[in-house]
This record gives sequence, structure tokens and C-alpha cells, in this order.
Amino acid sequence: QEYKTIRIETDGPETMVLMPGELEIINGPDKGKSFKITGYPTSDGSVVTIGRENVFGSRKYSHIRLLERTVSRKQAEIIYKNNVMYIKNLSETNLTQVDGRVLNPNTMTELKPGMVVRTGEVDFRYKV
Repeated sequence: QEYKTIRIETDGPETMVLMPGELEIINGPDKGKSFKITGYPTSDGSVVTIGRENVFGSRKYSHIRLLERTVSRKQAEIIYKNNVMYIKNLSETNLTQVDGRVLNPNTMTELKPGMVVRTGEVDFRYKV
């Protein structure tokens, strides 16, 4: 799917894992649009990356590419492990926020329904 602020590959290989819930864009030109996320299976759980980076190959289907300049190339990861959803900040420059609370680099927190994730100037609400 391609919106004004994000790009998401929708047809992935069989190894992709559909993660529970979806993300809703809550600001900017794509406000109100929602999308499901698919993770790439790893030993740390199913992982979706978020950032400005253009990802190629088998992991492109588990990447949310944000087109905003206020987002780092490698901004954050959403991780689904043991039936719990987490978000991890990867950026030292453009910090990721969850419900207004800044996540320090390489730290993560549980992502619960209704929580708002801010990456640069793009806000998402996690919904189930």
C-alpha cells in the first residue's frame, strides 16, 4: 500500500507472520487510514521495522517505510513475542515516543491497544 506518508509491501513470502491488530495513522495527509502489519520471524519474535530506509529482499514485507524527513532511516521495531506486542526505539536522533513518553535508544516497552506511537512527526494508534 502506498499513502502520502508511508509505503508498505502487501504481498509477502510464506515466512511472514501476520501480527495481531493494526496501526492507524492519526495525523497528516493519511489521517484515519489503517493497515495490518506482518512480521519477519526471528529468534526474538516476529519483527516489523519502521523507518525512512528503503528495504529490499525478503524483509521488505515486514518494513513500514515512512516518507517523512523527521523519521530516522532505522527508527523503531515492533516485536511480537509470546503473545505480547512491544515497540523498540532504534534511533538516537529522532526518538520514538509511546503515549508521549520518550523511549531511549535500544529500549522497548509493551505496546497495548489504544497506545499512540510517535516517530518523527508521524503518529500511529495501535488497535486490535
